[in-house]
Amino acid sequence: MIRINLLPHREEKRKARRQQFYVLLGLVSVLAAVIWFLGFSLINRQIAVQSETNEFLKREIASLDKEIDEIKKIQEQTNALLSRKRVIEALQANRTETVHLFNELQSRYRKVSICGLLLKPDQRSPSLATRSRTRG
Repeated sequence: MIRINLLPHREEKRKARRQQFYVLLGLVSVLAAVIWFLGFSLINRQIAVQSETNEFLKREIASLDKEIDEIKKIQEQTNALLSRKRVIEALQANRTETVHLFNELQSRYRKVSICGLLLKPDQRSPSLATRSRTRG
């Protein structure tokens, strides 16, 4: 039987496999780094988009809060005007009462002072009293 020394051949295969392993290890490392970088970039982009959305919402909420404050002020003004309107309406409704009161006083005064007869508060019966009309 012939003996062939396969030791150098095996050594070359080991070197080739080792070199292939290191190349694959480098490619896998590069691929893993690329995947990590893409994932990191995607997550950061989503965080940035969400932060922009949050800032937009904060600005809109502040704007709406200002509008709500303006609406509250307008409602307060409206309520004040409505209360004034109610007071004026009540005064308008009672306005004729004063006229009726004076008319009633005048009619009662006429009943007391018929034809120049005046009843003084300390007298019990009417006496003749003259009224003078002066123009001034």
